[in-house]
Amino acid sequence: MIDDNEADIDLVREYMQDIADQSIVTGAHMGHAGLDLVRSDPGHWDCVFIDYMLPDISGLEILEELCGPHEVMPPLIMLTGQRDEMVTISAMRCGAFDYIPKNSLNRSLLEETLQRVRSRQALRDSLERERRLRVEAERALRKQELDSARLEAIRAAVSTSVHEISNPLTGIIGMLQLLLEEKPEHDDYTIMLNAAVRIRELVVRLVNIDHVSYNTVRLDGPEDVLPEQRGGQGTLISGALLMDLSEKQ
Repeated sequence: MIDDNEADIDLVREYMQDIADQSIVTGAHMGHAGLDLVRSDPGHWDCVFIDYMLPDISGLEILEELCGPHEVMPPLIMLTGQRDEMVTISAMRCGAFDYIPKNSLNRSLLEETLQRVRSRQALRDSLERERRLRVEAERALRKQELDSARLEAIRAAVSTSVHEISNPLTGIIGMLQLLLEEKPEHDDYTIMLNAAVRIRELVVRLVNIDHVSYNTVRLDGPEDVLPEQRGGQGTLISGALLMDLSEKQ
């Protein structure tokens, strides 16, 4: 409470004790001292009572100082020694939450004012929670969009790589098969052919990755290699890899 009259501070303190026995009223007798006190920790104060007439500055000047465009302050309540409509209008324009003439101040009026303060604070808290949820939702959406863009880039790279590998790999397998038909006794050709077939199996995995969502499908299910079909002299004709792409729970 910013007021140079100690009796008024004591009266408000007495009313506050009746309304809420755990309440604490801190007094400042000068306007600038009150300004410094409020600004030092705005969130500490549930509300601030400001006397209209102070020795150094007026209550309206305090309101103007505390209600700047970037200031977040507790509810500011103007107190004055007499009822004056012009003062009321000026106080409200300067950002006062409420206006109480001192000659009308009593326990009931103060309690009603504090109830409005609590309602306003509840609304402010609700709006702040809504703002935070909106910010979090927007951040999550941006992250999802970035993840989708990265996934598409990965898919494009995989698709390109698959085509670049598949074409020469088909030729290599065919050439090795021809070589084995001519010289089936060469174990090196068999080893190379088996390696090429294994590479083709890995390419099959890449193709599958390119066509499924990495969010829902994992390529860690059981896999089976079908029996190879061989022609004359053991020449490999075909082979295949079966993979379980069912969604993992």
